[in-house]
Amino acid sequence: MPPGTFGGGIMGANLLPPFIPGTEHILTRKLKSPESHHWLMRGKPVFREEGQRLAVIELLGQGSLQIQWGEVEMVGGETRRSAQVLLHGEIAAFCGGSIVNEKWVVTAAHCIKPGVKITVVAGEHNTEEPEPTEQKRNVIRAIPYHGYNASINKYSHDIALLELDEPLKLNSYVTPICIADREYTNIFLKFGYGYVSGWGKVFNRGRSASILQYLKVPLVDRATCLRSTKFTIYSHMFCAGYHEGGKDSCQGDSGGPHVTEVEGTSFLTGIISWGEECAMKGKYGIYTKVSRYVNWIKEKTKLT
Repeated sequence: MPPGTFGGGIMGANLLPPFIPGTEHILTRKLKSPESHHWLMRGKPVFREEGQRLAVIELLGQGSLQIQWGEVEMVGGETRRSAQVLLHGEIAAFCGGSIVNEKWVVTAAHCIKPGVKITVVAGEHNTEEPEPTEQKRNVIRAIPYHGYNASINKYSHDIALLELDEPLKLNSYVTPICIADREYTNIFLKFGYGYVSGWGKVFNRGRSASILQYLKVPLVDRATCLRSTKFTIYSHMFCAGYHEGGKDSCQGDSGGPHVTEVEGTSFLTGIISWGEECAMKGKYGIYTKVSRYVNWIKEKTKLT
């Protein structure tokens, strides 16, 4: 680990209040592709059993993209979904993650320690109180990305999948994160702002949060990102955060999601990975770029 770095709470963040079930509509939006072509994207929600619905996002002339998701939560006027999970070790919680489907969770590879038993807690909000929404599952298999090698670089290709012993019961408190195709995930990241969440430290070297917190963070251009650190920022990483400091992800948030909202639907665009201190002026949080790994995620988890 580089000196002064953290292995991924959300500092200067808003507290996420108790879940309030709500609804949403997907509106028409123009997207700009990397090739500067403008596409029209429209969403058509289709209701299914048990309150779940299938959002079909169609790019006209470019085929279709299907995303499964559950009922959404409205918090402070912003859509919030409950794909976030907490990873518990034998003693305490140590990382976050996101639900891919009933049997799989995606997190940061550096969160996985050989021989350490991991319990996934979904539907969590307040870690200091038992909640009826919680579902606990044991991890029976951890699969780091095949290019990950902690002995060479602990944060390069920092992504892993966790297989659960029993399927999660999906409901309005436990829902999968939306994962778009590789190209669209990259487009969504370039929208400029994302949301990160977790139960990590709320002050540098302080205590971890007991209430799930979230923070809106701006994407940092690559040139600025590279100038901000002496450490290597690979092409499969990106920077996000505030130059003035004061707000950032921090220790304990690693593995949690960086999501981009597209007309109210949250798409996974990054994994909280590392940084130099927390919320320091001129320093940024470093994230794993999910678009690089979408095909791998879908292959391993049988996500369609």
